[in-house]
Amino acid sequence: MNTAILTTELRIALYRRVAALAYQNFCLFKGVNQPLELDALEIKIAWQVEADHIIEYGLEQGPEYACEFLRDMVDPDFLTEPPQLTEWGIEAMELIVHSKIDDIPESKVLH
Repeated sequence: MNTAILTTELRIALYRRVAALAYQNFCLFKGVNQPLELDALEIKIAWQVEADHIIEYGLEQGPEYACEFLRDMVDPDFLTEPPQLTEWGIEAMELIVHSKIDDIPESKVLH
């Protein structure tokens, strides 16, 4: 995929959605009950991946690093096949989903 024409924000939104869908597919395949809806998964990803990278690296580099982090979580062929997580992506999503953060807003993620 030629990502040169996509803004960093759009690439992050794309990878965030793909990672959330891939995690739902993974849970369905493994027969694991997934209590979080797609929007809730995306909110957790945004707060725990994107926000953390922006806090750590600033507004200049943080979004790019977050995008790389999310890109490494998914199978690079997600445009031609159902979304899949890499082994690293499965581990990362398990940490994201099972973390306890009390101040995550309930609002939906805007794309």
